[in-house]
Amino acid sequence: MAVSGIQEVDNLLDAAGGPITSTSSKPAIGAVQDLLRGHGFGKMPSVGASTYGMFGKATKAALLVFCKLHCPGSVIKDQVDQVNKSTLEALLAVEPTNAIASQVYVSRRLDLPFTRYNRLSCLVAIGEGQGAFGALCLNTDKAGLSVGLIQWAQYPGRLNELLKAIPKDRITAAFGTEALANKVLAHTALAGASPQVNGGVKKADGKPVDPAMDLTKNDWLGGFRRLCLDPEVQKRQVTHAAAGFESRKGKFDNAVAGAKSERLVAYLLDLVNQFESPAPGFLKKAVDQGGLPATLKERDAILIDRVTGFANAKLRAIGETIKDGHQKWSEAFILKVQKSRSDRGKFFKEWEGLADTAF
Repeated sequence: MAVSGIQEVDNLLDAAGGPITSTSSKPAIGAVQDLLRGHGFGKMPSVGASTYGMFGKATKAALLVFCKLHCPGSVIKDQVDQVNKSTLEALLAVEPTNAIASQVYVSRRLDLPFTRYNRLSCLVAIGEGQGAFGALCLNTDKAGLSVGLIQWAQYPGRLNELLKAIPKDRITAAFGTEALANKVLAHTALAGASPQVNGGVKKADGKPVDPAMDLTKNDWLGGFRRLCLDPEVQKRQVTHAAAGFESRKGKFDNAVAGAKSERLVAYLLDLVNQFESPAPGFLKKAVDQGGLPATLKERDAILIDRVTGFANAKLRAIGETIKDGHQKWSEAFILKVQKSRSDRGKFFKEWEGLADTAF
């Protein structure tokens, strides 16, 4: 079994380590909160929140509910003030209802080493679907269905890319029959037909080429939910995202040579997940403005701000233009998506878990 790299967690599971308590490290307590969030306790904070890694009342209350159901021996006088080995094992062993791609889940349940690109794919997932393997977006902008960690989207054909990386028998099991699995694979692979489509969605009006294959409706969503509950599919989501990000990092290196901090790389990969084509150009434009300090930490903080500005300008331009027959965005929606991009820039710029040394 892969180690998590969180010392208190690994010691508790593999050695004679003590329980996780309110005096434990922020990563150890945060690992417990991540697992609780995967078990349906939606009020648990995610990485970057001010209460992440704090063993407070909300965390204790969630643990009490979980332990009463799965490890009652951990409950003393109707309280749970610590996480012992049996409790942590139960948090990992019980099938989650909304599995979160956290460091401890990926390593200790999926048995994947938390390599740097696996790690960054999980961080990018926080901004996409709150880090949930089963996040589904029905895309009200008529771009079809988006699925999973980094929201593989139907419209640009990336959903088919993910499905092709998953063993066929897993897709069959999720949708019930091989015939239905074949239909999903074939529909999401459609591209360049007349009228032009991407991923089975018409460019002209954003509707499915075949109305019966509207993946945002009916039993199709249930199939995708079942697919994303499969641990093997969860593993493929992480490794496929990581491989994609590693190759995309090369595009940023081609655009701008030289060292980049882990912090900047993480943000750029989050950005390229939203802006596949223009993102490397944003970085080059930010560097070409000049006036950058010599130290990597100070330079990359400024670059994150500049790139965020270019991205927000692009979002406004998209929102104000009728593109491929899609509706214009309202002013309120434009401001909402711009704020989301700014918030994500702030997270990657400030989060203490990212290094400011060369990646």
